[in-house]
Amino acid sequence: MLRSGRCSISYYKVACQLYSTISRFSHVEPLRNGSVDTFRQQAFAPAKPALLPRDHFRDLPALKKWFEPSPNMPTACQLNASYLSSYGETLLPLELTRENLSNGADSVSSFEQLHAPLNFFIEWTRQHQRSASASTPSTAPAGRLYLAQAQVSDLPSPLRADLPTPALVTLASKGDVYDTNVWIGLAPTYTPLHRDPNPNLFVQLAGRKTVRLFTPDIGADVFRSVQTRIGAAGGGGGSASMRGAEMMQGAERRVLEAEVWGSGEWEEGRAGAGLEAHLEAGDGLFIPKGWWHSIKGVGEGVTGSAAFRSIGGFGNGAHAPQYAGGLPSELPPGAKHVCFATHRLHNRMALDTKRKQVSKRATARVAELLTLGAHNAATRLRDCASTAAMSQPNSKNAEQSEAASNDEPRT
Repeated sequence: MLRSGRCSISYYKVACQLYSTISRFSHVEPLRNGSVDTFRQQAFAPAKPALLPRDHFRDLPALKKWFEPSPNMPTACQLNASYLSSYGETLLPLELTRENLSNGADSVSSFEQLHAPLNFFIEWTRQHQRSASASTPSTAPAGRLYLAQAQVSDLPSPLRADLPTPALVTLASKGDVYDTNVWIGLAPTYTPLHRDPNPNLFVQLAGRKTVRLFTPDIGADVFRSVQTRIGAAGGGGGSASMRGAEMMQGAERRVLEAEVWGSGEWEEGRAGAGLEAHLEAGDGLFIPKGWWHSIKGVGEGVTGSAAFRSIGGFGNGAHAPQYAGGLPSELPPGAKHVCFATHRLHNRMALDTKRKQVSKRATARVAELLTLGAHNAATRLRDCASTAAMSQPNSKNAEQSEAASNDEPRT
């Protein structure tokens, strides 16, 4: 039975939150309730992964305003284009993955990160879903686009208001600065095994995702083992905290995915060493600092997620080494807000001068890279790209600096 006004199935929830579908992975334990004290005592303080009670985040405005049920796939979601298109000029980070249609060993032939307007992503998603629901699909653009790690702080203010920081983060902390990132794409989506330098409250906004986790020591063993194996064959070199091309294509993707999602070598003598969680819209998962995890978007339609992280680790006294110049460690917690905000403002001012050229270059690049199946689909996407390129975007989004992109965690 469908939940009222939601894009998910209720019976799936009951089964998947109680136990894993694969015996070698233990289930992530749910908290007995969603109070701040329970979260602090059972999850945050012991640094233990935990599921929030089912539907704990169902009242986040983004769940209802950004997504809507798909008329062609009753158990799936689609983007709420009528609402989101009002902010269509906003530049967002996208990932373009193209599949290898040959019988070669690699399933992904190319991976590229770029920026493009939100309207372009909306139109691409609409065309792809329309083609998927047709009896003879032929109009879908080639390749797959994934809106990956968009910073909520860089979105227009109405969209920022749709994703307020949950009380669990603000009240369980000691007042550090918080950052939120968003991921939206058509299932299947994939994030390789990695670790974050900060605690992560991962909230599902739409669709379904499966998360697999490892302790810091086991995850490090798995990652090192993969790097050694592919390094010997001339591959490797990927970063444990960087969603780069090495992780997303070629030998590293293939071997990492097999280790985590197939019958990997790590499990020998380590029964139950991995954890698994299944999330639907409104669910939340706490991922402690340093825990390794890999995530897959499953099912049909659009899947969306948000990660709420603190710069200092939910107020645990740590500081933010990721940003150019760093933050002075001797600053008291209250002063870190001002220091970080000033530092970020300078970064934005420097990046903002690139907005116009980035918008034109991004829309042209996406149109060039995507091979469109039908003439009418191609025309609509080109019109969308052309309109966005000629306009002056109101968003302060721009290309991230190389230094920032090298240090930001990828989830």
